[in-house]
Amino acid sequence: MKKRLGLLLVAVLVLSLAACGKEAGGGSSDGQGKSDAPLEREDDSSKKSESVESKTDEDEKSGEGTSSESIGFSSISDMQSATDVVWGKQDDISRQEIIDAAKAEGMEVTFGDDGSMTIVDADGSVFVQNPDGSWTQKDEDGSVSQLGGSWPSNEFTKLIPDPGFAVLGLSASDDEFTAAFQGVGVDDIKAYADKVKAKGFTIDAEEQDREVYGVTIYTYEAYNEDGYYVSVFFTSGTSGVTVSK
Repeated sequence: MKKRLGLLLVAVLVLSLAACGKEAGGGSSDGQGKSDAPLEREDDSSKKSESVESKTDEDEKSGEGTSSESIGFSSISDMQSATDVVWGKQDDISRQEIIDAAKAEGMEVTFGDDGSMTIVDADGSVFVQNPDGSWTQKDEDGSVSQLGGSWPSNEFTKLIPDPGFAVLGLSASDDEFTAAFQGVGVDDIKAYADKVKAKGFTIDAEEQDREVYGVTIYTYEAYNEDGYYVSVFFTSGTSGVTVSK
């Protein structure tokens, strides 16, 4: 489970930022920010359950009227529909099937009255799908990863403006915060960088705005007077912001 949902929560962030760094440094990258890591189940027990088809009806997306037939963890950990289906809002039969499937893999699943679902892995790792469909994972060291959801409030986000963009994913620790945005153009990122500058991130500033082999690359990096570092980036459709101590 940790292999699947751990990738589910951070793969987009890690690979997107890696692609950004390579292109900004003149290296090679396809810039797509996509993970090739397999998310399918690795044992024969996957034959016992079929993947739930993508939901197109709004009621199904909200979790109402969803078929209870053969829901398995290969469906829950499918990155393509990770936040589209709120598993805690399925009918009683479907939720029981999820509980049974988890138990067969040595995990425990519980559902909250608010529509959330909590998964406790065999090693004690905790994964939560929130009522809005977003996923969060909290590690033993206190770091938090999130797929989807809303802009958070923490030590780092208080230093920069709320971008107002859709959050693709984020990761936060004691030392650093990173967020990847969804459906944001380069002009939007440049405008956001201007807002970040207005917040005091202007020390040792470096700004790049160029095109490499048809790929638009924009980055703004700077420090504030308290020594915090910020990087606002856009490359090949991938965009986000990092703040670190």
